[in-house]
Amino acid sequence: DLVLSCSQGEELARLYKWAAEEHRKKLLSERVESAAQ
Repeated sequence: DLVLSCSQGEELARLYKWAAEEHRKKLLSERVESAAQ
């Protein structure tokens, strides 16, 4: 069954948003480190 319940959808969206934010922070810190060298 591919239909997600409402709460599952919200949880998935929150997880995705968190992962995107973590990824963005990681890229930013890597860019700062390479600029510092």
